[in-house]
Amino acid sequence: MSNLEKKKASRAERQQIISEWKQSGMSKKQFAEQRGLKYCTFVGWFQSFGKEKTQSGFSEVLISSGDKLFMEVVIKEKTFRFYHVLPPEYFQLLLK
Repeated sequence: MSNLEKKKASRAERQQIISEWKQSGMSKKQFAEQRGLKYCTFVGWFQSFGKEKTQSGFSEVLISSGDKLFMEVVIKEKTFRFYHVLPPEYFQLLLK
C-alpha cells in the first residue's frame, strides 16, 4: 500500500483502510508503519471523516432498575439490551 503515499487515495480507499485498522487491534502508528503509510497522512484521514466516525458510536445508557428487559442481542463482544419494542428498521441499521 505504499503507493497510496504517491497517489491520492480515494475516499472509499481511505474508509476501507480505516476499517481494516479498526479490526487490526494495532495503534495507528503501528498500522501505518506496517502498511507503508506516512503516519501523519494516516492520522489526517481521520480528521477528514470526523472523530465520531472513527469511534464505535455507542455510549453507555443507564436504565432504572424498574424497567423490564425486552431483548438482549450479543454481537461478538458487544451486548445490546433493549427495554422496549423497536421497529425492524432499527436493527437493520444496527447490523450494517
